[in-house]
Amino acid sequence: MRLASRLSGVLLAVLTGPLAAQVQGHVDLGMGGAPLAGSGVASLWAVAPAFRWEPARFRIDGNGEYRDFGAAGHAWSGAASLSWFVPAGRTLLFEANGAGEGRQNPGLPGAVTWDAGARLHLRSTTTGAWLGLRGGRDRLGALERWEVGLWRNLGPLSLQLQGQRTSGGLLTGSGASPIADTLARPDTNSGQTRVRITTDFGMWVGWSLGRLQLRGGLGLRVGQAEPANSGTLADTPLSVATARYNWWTAEGTYWLSDRVGFTGTIGTQPPNPSLFVSGGQFMRLSIRVALDRRGERAALEAPAAPEGLKVRRSGIEVEFALPVPLASRVELMGDFTDWQPVALERGADGKWRTRLLVSPGVHYLDVRYDGSEWRAPPGARVVRDEFGKESGVILIE
Repeated sequence: MRLASRLSGVLLAVLTGPLAAQVQGHVDLGMGGAPLAGSGVASLWAVAPAFRWEPARFRIDGNGEYRDFGAAGHAWSGAASLSWFVPAGRTLLFEANGAGEGRQNPGLPGAVTWDAGARLHLRSTTTGAWLGLRGGRDRLGALERWEVGLWRNLGPLSLQLQGQRTSGGLLTGSGASPIADTLARPDTNSGQTRVRITTDFGMWVGWSLGRLQLRGGLGLRVGQAEPANSGTLADTPLSVATARYNWWTAEGTYWLSDRVGFTGTIGTQPPNPSLFVSGGQFMRLSIRVALDRRGERAALEAPAAPEGLKVRRSGIEVEFALPVPLASRVELMGDFTDWQPVALERGADGKWRTRLLVSPGVHYLDVRYDGSEWRAPPGARVVRDEFGKESGVILIE
């Protein structure tokens, strides 16, 4: 009976805890205007879902949008990515990643682009950086890309900088794209093979204060096209075409309740010939419905007890620390470990620690000392299942 009760309690926790903790996202329903090739900015109504799922060492992101331009037609777009993380020491993290994106615009054929590669992350508690190499294809040919990024968290304020350069082949004069020259206008020599290079720089700032969330970004996109047999840009100054585009975006969300908020988005986007995007201004006012409950998060914002469990994010990992100096073995398990025990290590200060990949959100966990009964960790809020078994519940930012 005791074993059955324990298994039932774990099953209940697994069914009720992990999905709320690991799945995040929202659905926007709104109206506004967006760029439409050949028509400038057209009015629309749109449905735009977005989600993130982070089980253990994986992360899955997805987003999409359906836009109805009335008499001008409708459009859809979608993107998804899958990442697998492998820790390589206390400060290094390896990421293998694959991503794809598709788009269908009114009056134009559908377009798909995909890439895959690896990133090496260097991170601490509040600061991190990464370097990545990727390869893939779009409708115009093969792509190669390198990227570098830097992020820093300053309490409710977050900052991210990113730069990347993408290169690929382009056969001009083939009629493959009615807007293929929006980034770099080639010469008129039909059938000439050229190299296209796109360089992007971007900065994003996020700020969260209670019910209000703000996010903004700005950047520069530089597109170039040159003959494939050109050694340097200086070798063929008359054949090289360069175009520069500035972009910016601003978004604000005010949460009216635990799950419903009001969102406004405005900005400009640069052209992207790979997906038949001509660039231009956009604006949208939306009702946002969250997949996770903000009220549950807000209820857990109180700090842990001074001598209880300490939780601290370090990049994509989270450090757990427990002050149990007299114990000889300390273990932890939760929805983020698939309810499998994880041993903690004793530090010089007498605290027991471990670092795990844990997604932001509400999580359930237990601890035990020297093989004793599993219990809620000190400092965490306590919940009980239908059998009276206690577990701890914490908020991971």
